Amino acid sequence: QMADIIGASESTVRKVAAAMLERRAGEGISVKGLGMAETMLAARDLMVHEMRKLDGLAEQAAEGTLEQLAQFKYQMELVANLQRGYKGAQTEIARTLSAMRIQARDVDLGADAAEAKALRDRDLTTFLDDFGGADQIREVARRYQQLDSVHQRAAFARGLKGKIGNAVYEVWQHLLLTNPITQTKNIVGSFLTTMVMPNVELAGGVAIGKMRRMAGAAADETADMMELQAQLFGQWMSLNEATASAWIAFKEIKPQIGISRLDKKGDQRVQAFSKEAFFLKNENGEYPPAAKYVEYLGQVLTLGRIAFRSLEAGDTFFKVVATRGELYKQAMLSGVARGKQGDDLAEFIAEYVADPPSVTLDKMEATAGYATMTQKMDETGKALNTIRSKVPGMRWAVPFISTPYNSAKYSIVDRTAAGLLWGSTKAMIDAGGRQRDEAYARIAINSTVGLGIGGLTYAGLCSGGGPQDDNMKQALRQKGWEPYSCKIGDKWYSYGGIEPFATIMGLYADMVDIGRSMPEDWDVDKYKNLAGVVLGATLYNTSNKTFLENFAQLGKAVNEPSRYGPGFIENLAKSAIPRVV
Repeated sequence: QMADIIGASESTVRKVAAAMLERRAGEGISVKGLGMAETMLAARDLMVHEMRKLDGLAEQAAEGTLEQLAQFKYQMELVANLQRGYKGAQTEIARTLSAMRIQARDVDLGADAAEAKALRDRDLTTFLDDFGGADQIREVARRYQQLDSVHQRAAFARGLKGKIGNAVYEVWQHLLLTNPITQTKNIVGSFLTTMVMPNVELAGGVAIGKMRRMAGAAADETADMMELQAQLFGQWMSLNEATASAWIAFKEIKPQIGISRLDKKGDQRVQAFSKEAFFLKNENGEYPPAAKYVEYLGQVLTLGRIAFRSLEAGDTFFKVVATRGELYKQAMLSGVARGKQGDDLAEFIAEYVADPPSVTLDKMEATAGYATMTQKMDETGKALNTIRSKVPGMRWAVPFISTPYNSAKYSIVDRTAAGLLWGSTKAMIDAGGRQRDEAYARIAINSTVGLGIGGLTYAGLCSGGGPQDDNMKQALRQKGWEPYSCKIGDKWYSYGGIEPFATIMGLYADMVDIGRSMPEDWDVDKYKNLAGVVLGATLYNTSNKTFLENFAQLGKAVNEPSRYGPGFIENLAKSAIPRVV
């Protein structure tokens, strides 16, 4: 029965049984071609026992705590590797189980219990993030529970389900990212959100803080120049670490901090088009001959995964700048607050960086995710992602969702007047103190830029999405006009790809476009009309974002297949052409 479940030969199982019977006291169980760990664990119907344990953990994990989620994922990896173990993959199980060990800290009783628990929760969260995050692991647990037979569950634990479809999807994802312009825009956008805008907005907060102090506000409740200096110091100190980490991410195609920009399935452990994903090792710990051809084909079709490598490297670089920069910033501010100077301050910073408190670790993680648009999505984003994951074919229509969604929220909510009521800007205002000055500066600076773009749009030098009527839009295009662009000389240049600022610029440009389309006798003094323009521009600008536009186009194709179906399929087919072409 065990041989049938795991796809191994009966002779291999007999060897394990014989080794168990012949074992002498004080020795382990050893079978040629199998590693020590998996052979010993095979005792007492190990495979069946561990799968039954996985069944119980899946029930807990579906609605469980971080601890239960980590236990479920760990057990799934164990079961998957035990199956590989019967094929002789001792090197695979050693590598994977070693990587899967949770380096969580012990929670001691006493005065530091709360701090220790906070650090342990961070360890578990980081562990789960390596596999798509807690929400995706819960979804994996639910899908595992839905499988009826032990054979299906065994295949699911090994990660064999849908391997061909995942391989094709990986190639297609790569084709979408091969355009050097896309990669350049990604780097420019990350540079702006990580190293430019935080300093500009904090500088604005320092100016607001100075005005507030002149009005009588307390110094410790306002932003000052020291905070800006500490931020610049932190970014400078992090550059070497960022470069080294980016090189590792390039080689390993794996984010070194937080969640990847690449939207992958939560149970995907290796590159989808690879020998590891398609084949198990034999009893000698070797892959079958066909494996090298699959590996070669995967490398050719993805061009050595150069787009994935560059995306992960750039993302890691700016995440490290944001994360370690925040750490050095908090270290410097804490030292200065304690009156440290010179060598004493340097020593304090070194000790702080070596062992930061959990509250600083939380700030580091939040700063990195926010700056690179890879923070965990809110409930609305999760709902969109659920639709994407559950509707058949939707992941092909919307290959990326988390980064564009966070980017839209970064622009439309956090850097407009809406930030006074919602989002991270509202949280900063509610927190008060220095953060409040930076929050007000954030809204003021970006609103000023947006109003400037609106003025240029009114003068005909910039554009929004243009008229909703396709014929009118086509007529404008024939005159050289382009949507979401600015005119320099006689040529229009698109700003649409430099997110998240393209959304801010496009939002105000759309307000002007929609305002122009209003009846001539409309009353500006009536707030409902003005609110209509703002709401219309927000919806129009958001719906033009690729990740939501594709949702809409798929809906049209399903609702009226004869009218919209061919166009949707044609656009999908075009996406298979490498973007570099």
